[in-house]
Amino acid sequence: MVSLWLRRAARAVLLIGGVVVVGLLTQILISGFIAPQLLIKRIVVYGDLPLSTVELKRIAGLDGTDHVFDVDTHAIAARIAAHPMVQTASVRTRIPGTLEVNVVRRRPLAMSLATIDGRSVAVVFDASGVVIEVDPARSPICRIVWKLWVQHLSRIILGWARKAVVHIPPPAMASSIRDRDSSLYGLISEVVVTTTDAGALDLSFYPSIYPVAVRLGPRMDVEAIRHAFVALDVLGADGISHLPSEIDFRAGEAVYVESAASRSQAAAPRARSAGA
Repeated sequence: MVSLWLRRAARAVLLIGGVVVVGLLTQILISGFIAPQLLIKRIVVYGDLPLSTVELKRIAGLDGTDHVFDVDTHAIAARIAAHPMVQTASVRTRIPGTLEVNVVRRRPLAMSLATIDGRSVAVVFDASGVVIEVDPARSPICRIVWKLWVQHLSRIILGWARKAVVHIPPPAMASSIRDRDSSLYGLISEVVVTTTDAGALDLSFYPSIYPVAVRLGPRMDVEAIRHAFVALDVLGADGISHLPSEIDFRAGEAVYVESAASRSQAAAPRARSAGA
């Protein structure tokens, strides 16, 4: 009986020892060979987000110790989507050690000017009114400038929404013009936004092909811009020198303000005849 009990005890000890050894070997195998393969070492970005891998890891909160099965892809996507340049983001993991990021970048719609700490600063925003670049050091990335003077702000941060500010027209106005007629939108070089004494919007634009200010009033749409360009084309048929300095459509009919060149040309013949 004692011998049988000893044999059973020995088998149990051997079994337990075997389990322990197998467990240790498994742990060594996982930690030494498998786990390193599951570390996120590679980030693949689908989209044109202008960020380096180092910046993307910092935004995602990855420190080099994250495994594909441990990361919260939804949380990472939310952090990336919070970046001013990102409109939407989705994230998934792939074995071995890959994080795939799909991003849709915010597209610059126009550039405006803001007054920050007493100086004028260029502010680039997208169609939804989100600021995606402040005081760009490089050349302007937008063909059209919206002169929207933002006051009472000591600073503007990336991701700030312009549409939340009083007296600033919704960027959807510019987006609608661009989407309906991109060629027409490309003919505008500058839009000036001011307000009347009553607080209503007063919109003007400068064409890129004519040195004329066009005043439209509270609304600016494709039809109004086309109408203005028809008038400009007729007036400019005889040359730029015959163009007025301003066309005012705010009263419904075009009112022309003569340029200094036109006035001097009109006065020149009279001056010669008087001298004669």
